[in-house]
Amino acid sequence: MKNKKIIIYAPVNGVIGQIKDLKDGVFSEGMLGEGIYIIPESKEFYSPIDKGELKLVTATKHAYYFEHENGPNILMHISLDTEKHQGKPFKTLSNVGDKLTLQTKIVSVDLQMCKQLDVNVATPILIDTNEFSEWKFKPLDIKGKVKRGQPIGEFIKVEEKKIKEENLEIATFEFKNKYEKSAESIYEYIGTESNYSKVYNCMTRLRFYVKDKEVVNTEAIKKLPIVKGVNWNGEEIQIIIGGEVQKVKDAFENFVSNKNISKSSKKQEGFEQKIKPKKPMKEAILGAISGIMVPTLPVFITVGMLMGLKAILVQAGAMPEIVTGIAKEGQVSLTDADVFSAIFFIITEIAFKFLGIFIGYNTMKYLGGNTIMSLLIGLALANPYIWQGTSWPLFTIGSTTIKVQAFTSSIMPHIAANIIFFYLDRWIKTWMPSVVDIIFRPMIAFLTTMLLAFFIVGPALFLVEQGLAVIVGWLGSIPFGIGVAIYAILWQPFVISGMHIAIAMPLSIGLMQGTPQVISPAIMYGCYGQLGAMIGVMIMTKNSQLKATCLANLTPGVIAITEPIIYGITLPKGRPFIAGCLGAGLAGLFSGILNVRLMHSGGYGIFSIVGYIAGGPMNVAMFVVSLLIAASSAAIICLFIYQERPSELKSIKKISKLLIKNYALKTGLKNNEVKQLLDEKLDLIQNFIKKEDIENIKKVEDSYIKISKLEARIDFLNAKDERTQQKLNEKMIKANEKNNLLTAKKLHDELVNFKQNLKIEKLMNELNEVKNANVNLDNWLKEYQDKFMKLTNEILLKISKDIELIDINDLSSNYFNAIHSVDINYLITEKQEIFFNQKNIKKNILSNR
Repeated sequence: MKNKKIIIYAPVNGVIGQIKDLKDGVFSEGMLGEGIYIIPESKEFYSPIDKGELKLVTATKHAYYFEHENGPNILMHISLDTEKHQGKPFKTLSNVGDKLTLQTKIVSVDLQMCKQLDVNVATPILIDTNEFSEWKFKPLDIKGKVKRGQPIGEFIKVEEKKIKEENLEIATFEFKNKYEKSAESIYEYIGTESNYSKVYNCMTRLRFYVKDKEVVNTEAIKKLPIVKGVNWNGEEIQIIIGGEVQKVKDAFENFVSNKNISKSSKKQEGFEQKIKPKKPMKEAILGAISGIMVPTLPVFITVGMLMGLKAILVQAGAMPEIVTGIAKEGQVSLTDADVFSAIFFIITEIAFKFLGIFIGYNTMKYLGGNTIMSLLIGLALANPYIWQGTSWPLFTIGSTTIKVQAFTSSIMPHIAANIIFFYLDRWIKTWMPSVVDIIFRPMIAFLTTMLLAFFIVGPALFLVEQGLAVIVGWLGSIPFGIGVAIYAILWQPFVISGMHIAIAMPLSIGLMQGTPQVISPAIMYGCYGQLGAMIGVMIMTKNSQLKATCLANLTPGVIAITEPIIYGITLPKGRPFIAGCLGAGLAGLFSGILNVRLMHSGGYGIFSIVGYIAGGPMNVAMFVVSLLIAASSAAIICLFIYQERPSELKSIKKISKLLIKNYALKTGLKNNEVKQLLDEKLDLIQNFIKKEDIENIKKVEDSYIKISKLEARIDFLNAKDERTQQKLNEKMIKANEKNNLLTAKKLHDELVNFKQNLKIEKLMNELNEVKNANVNLDNWLKEYQDKFMKLTNEILLKISKDIELIDINDLSSNYFNAIHSVDINYLITEKQEIFFNQKNIKKNILSNR
């Protein structure tokens, strides 16, 4: 079969050039296909093809699609500045469906108007080679000026041949899912590999220890679609992502490993020479606790779930209650149990018996020491099968006997022993001769560590653990459930500060030691309170994108992954976060009164029920009721105290009262005297907003609601397309790995020619129509808000000069947020930070008197 060819003719007199020379970032990069461009010197454009049909004319009359009789569509795109001309210089001379010859006039262009509007009239003519991949553009050997109707290039369809196996090497198709895209962006914004020393994740946060905070582009990270927020803890940046964090972490590590950055390139960055500021003690301790405890979470969750399952089986009579020592009535010793029950008992109990080893290993890994020696330390400290319950008393304090014993259910001695070994080993290395270093250094460090751990550090830390248990027990013993309520209310503020892991550690220690916890349920109440507050927001909001975000976070919320809810929804809106904390407090009060107890660690959210089963059916039932109280009461409180967006007028009146109060504080006048004094100025601000203005703002909000609905639908369909592409990409990779090249090539072509869901184009058109229809309203709102702020700033400046209190000018941010209430609510305008600090102003006023 011979090659097909389409000749492209100059549609107008002008100067031609290669499309890559446009330097516009779109056509020049080949995003819309291959072809040529012409700069017109005459106003009437003719058909660039000799046979075919006019298929489409855009609304702005600057872009025309022609279908050649040989098949492909050809685009003629007049000008590169659509937003500047809005179609004004163009007069269409043909209709869609008209048959074409080289004599067919297509459009007349007012080149003089284009010049006045500063419109670049360069006109690309091209084929979308992504859609018509078999067509290639071949320029003719012509440069400079051409006449209308002169051939300027050819599109050639290559001859179809049987694909040979040896030529089936798959071209690189760089499909990236949202996790890979996010990981690469984070890598760049964090300052690349040269600006962080460690990266790890917890359940919801991707954490980096950075070398230079100034290099990190925090604002850019916050704007990534997958990021819910950013929190700094000293030199550690915590990027809040939510339940998808592990996928982002995996994508990040894959990307970094592929980058293969050498150590020498790191040094060239200059970070090695930078003196790293010393962390404050509090930040260092909190960072260390997170780095040590977080990697062990999968162990806690897995074994906790298994223990819950074991409790169900025991209560159901499906397996006996097994003990390792002498069996009491109703129990069975391990040696007498059936094989299934015995094995299930062992795999359930083993992790908690050796939990200190996991914690110790993470401690050594965090420090960067010898993790193999850490395992030896852990086995020596905790192996219950060698110790077999043996202990030797050292001394007694009150009713507590301090012993030399195995630390099977205690983690702090393991942490301390690994820290001691790390620094001791490093010190010995400084003076130990290298000839005998490998033989004696590990032995001396290990032996010294063991003696200190068993006789000094271990007993001392045992007392510390007992003290923490007493504090937690005291909080739980506050009558009428008040202690549990307080803990539940404060849990999410602890999460925000990044202190939650450290705060929960005493509870974890108590559970590991076999002590049921009354306070521990409060953690889940804190999570379910925020879930309920989010449901309240979802019920009230008119913003479809916000509603979609709430729906997407329902499942993570049910399993107690609340960072996306907090940072993405409740905290930015303020009152819903408070509603969530209050709902958690009510649940804690109910739970504390009924003495609901967590018997052992379990899963998260709804799966944490397994940790309550050993306490009996009533314990489980009351925990579930408490969760429902947390969610439902938070939702109800949210419905009462939350506003979708604050009223412009009410907010302005509230700010005016704040101004009057501080004016009175500065001058010594009474509030009503100040009100009379400033009445005229404040009336100018308040009366600026008229009834018809409120009605127009409501119309703008209605358009935002329509836009948010359309955008939410488009996002949903785009995500669906991305999932389809991801599956095709995975199949292509597998086929290529199996050397099934024909299948891989077919999948590759399918990916390259992947067509967007037709509904997306329809919705995009609808979205553009809504936006275009509301251009005048949007312009009015912007001008209106600018006029308001100009008036307000003039009045604030005058008042501040009258009483010599420059801080009054900071109220400008308050007024800005008030007048921009509608566009801030729909995330069109960023809310300004409030600098007006009542406490500081009062302090400044008093110090100047």
